[in-house]
Parts: sequence; C-alpha cells; structure tokens
Amino acid sequence: GWTLANRFLWEVMPRVTLSGEVGLFIWEGEIDLTGADVEPDLDDGTDLLLGVACAYRLTDNLEAALHLKRVFFDDQEVDLLGVEGRFHF
Repeated sequence: GWTLANRFLWEVMPRVTLSGEVGLFIWEGEIDLTGADVEPDLDDGTDLLLGVACAYRLTDNLEAALHLKRVFFDDQEVDLLGVEGRFHF
C-alpha cells in the first residue's frame, strides 16, 4: 500500500526531534476464500494512519529514527514499528 501523510516536527534538543504523523493508508489486496460461504469486500481501501517518531542526528548529514505507526482498518488496528536512517544533503 501507499501512505499519504503530514508529519509535524518538534526539535526538543539540538540533536533530538520528535514528530507526529497523520494521514491515509491506501491499499489493495487479494483474498482467496475458495470453498467459503462468505464474500467480504476486502479488495482495497483507504484508512486512517497515525504515527509518532523520535529521531537523533548522528552527524550533520546522518540521522537515525525509531517510529511507531497505527493503521485503523474497519474493525481492526495494525501497529507498525520501524527503524530508519536518513541522509541529509
């Protein structure tokens, strides 16, 4: 899937930045229900996405971050935990 989101940054210390994120998770999927007696509408969707992150500037050009995102599907929630590296130029 794809995400479309806006991130809000707050520099709490010279090398530490906190952020909040709000957006949409746009997805497509396939489900095989061969032999089942149900036909749910699970082909695609657009759902709310919220997230928080903490980033630490290692050098002037390199940053490491830890983030947590939650996607709110119709009747369930999915949490995503990630680590990322960013290079600034």
